[in-house]
Amino acid sequence: MSEPIYVGIDPGKDGAIAAIFPDGNVVIRDLPFGTEGKFDCRVFKLLVEEFGDDLMIIFEEPFNKWGRAKTMFMNAGKVLGVIESLGHRVMVVAASRWKTKMGLSKAKKDSIELAKVLYPEVEESGALQRGVRVKKDSHDRCEALLLAHCLKDRLIWD
Repeated sequence: MSEPIYVGIDPGKDGAIAAIFPDGNVVIRDLPFGTEGKFDCRVFKLLVEEFGDDLMIIFEEPFNKWGRAKTMFMNAGKVLGVIESLGHRVMVVAASRWKTKMGLSKAKKDSIELAKVLYPEVEESGALQRGVRVKKDSHDRCEALLLAHCLKDRLIWD
């Protein structure tokens, strides 16, 4: 049996999905939100299908104390629904659990720095950045990649 493709999903404010392939190749994409900020299930389905068939997926359980909970939880349900409809395995994990396993604090900057250390070639490619005009490292992209890394290295395994 071949090694699966490890996929991490951070459904955060903007959200991202990252895949680590058996050959070490990494692909990171923003979660698809339309012009009105609504999650696009059809585009997300295509993103997941683009990665292949043998996927192991880890999904960060949404938590938001600032009042955007309704939208965040609705989007999380859509993400999980698409994954389930495609027949993939998925592990849902609290941020505190996987970040503890990785030795991270709650600070987003720590996730960005660790992603750069573990995947310098991804940083060099610009894949950790969101946006074309504003070259800013995306904590959502970094945390999606770290989630996939956590699963790949069996730091979290249910």
